[in-house]
Amino acid sequence: MTASMIYLYEDGKVDFIVSFEDKVMISQEVFEVKNGEIKHSFVTDYYKSLE
Repeated sequence: MTASMIYLYEDGKVDFIVSFEDKVMISQEVFEVKNGEIKHSFVTDYYKSLE
């Protein structure tokens, strides 16, 4: 299993997003993706948009 992780830093606070195909963890909470999946290309594009 492979996962992408994005760290978010703002005002001294650190959060993160870890995406799997059918689940996503956001700041230590896991959510299931219904009726679809999170593709690695989406995560990569999202990360690049933050720059």
